[in-house]
Amino acid sequence: MKDKIDIQEIININKRNGFHFFDKSAIRFFNSRIANRAYLNKDRSRAFFITSEKFDYKSPRLFTIRYCNLRNISEKEREGSTETIGEFQQYKNRSSALRQLFKEVEEWVTI
Repeated sequence: MKDKIDIQEIININKRNGFHFFDKSAIRFFNSRIANRAYLNKDRSRAFFITSEKFDYKSPRLFTIRYCNLRNISEKEREGSTETIGEFQQYKNRSSALRQLFKEVEEWVTI
């Protein structure tokens, strides 16, 4: 079973470190939804989660895999920063995004 972390912990880390990924204005602008839990990679340096976005009422809701750095990894990948894995809105449904997320969790280890 994968180690999980509540998304609120990720939000707190992101905000505490001066980032704005989870700001209400950004979420509203992209009509985003954020999964309530994230999954930790083996060395617990990153938390992976899924977002979904809907451009407008005519557009389908599509899914994106993201991660948040839980510690400083490099100058670019600072604690609390978030990144997208693959393409923005790459997945047509949550289940395909989740399958790929679990593969990513297994592969990402910080050296």
